[in-house]
Amino acid sequence: MKTTESDFEIFCKEAEKWIEIFGLKDWEVKYNHLNGNGQDYAVCSTSPEDRAAKIELYKVWPEPDVKKTENEIKQSAFHEVCHVFLEGLVSCARARFIMPHELEEAGHGIIRTLESVLFPKY
Repeated sequence: MKTTESDFEIFCKEAEKWIEIFGLKDWEVKYNHLNGNGQDYAVCSTSPEDRAAKIELYKVWPEPDVKKTENEIKQSAFHEVCHVFLEGLVSCARARFIMPHELEEAGHGIIRTLESVLFPKY
């Protein structure tokens, strides 16, 4: 199943929406529309030191896993932005030498964001 330029525009717009909601404005995010690997719908790579991320929508989606709908495109964008959102915690988990307070701080950063995004609304 192939994604179109229109799908890519929807993908980028949805990603930007979630970047705004999660308050990830200090991240430099770039988008690409690539051929893909035949296994994934999209991918995110991050450089936490630089606060930079690359979010990519694949032009070819695996078949017959899912029908390509606007909702699936949007959900893929949300999924990749969540990788950026969780990068602080993931970076701590990858670190060989980490102080216990660093992991706790990363977890609390996520909780504070979820409080400000979800708690007032639900």
